Amino acid sequence: MSGTGGHLTTVPEIAGDPKVDRVSVATTMVLLVTGIEIEIDAPLDKVVKELEDAERSSAGTLARLTQAGTGEPIALNAAHVVAVRPANH
Repeated sequence: MSGTGGHLTTVPEIAGDPKVDRVSVATTMVLLVTGIEIEIDAPLDKVVKELEDAERSSAGTLARLTQAGTGEPIALNAAHVVAVRPANH
């Protein structure tokens, strides 16, 4: 019950505890000139667009992305990227 005469029913009261489903999100592999591969938590087209936008911006602009698996932010210099491909899962 809520306030004066109102009725409020929450989802857990009706359905029990919610079940957590793992959502599949496309990831992309970025190969750097150093030979290091970094998995990014975004689909290929989004990663490519972020890299292209950073390259077109003023000198020193980095592409800001999210590292897959950790959720940590990562900023990459587009000039150091050799290849971008969909991750194989």
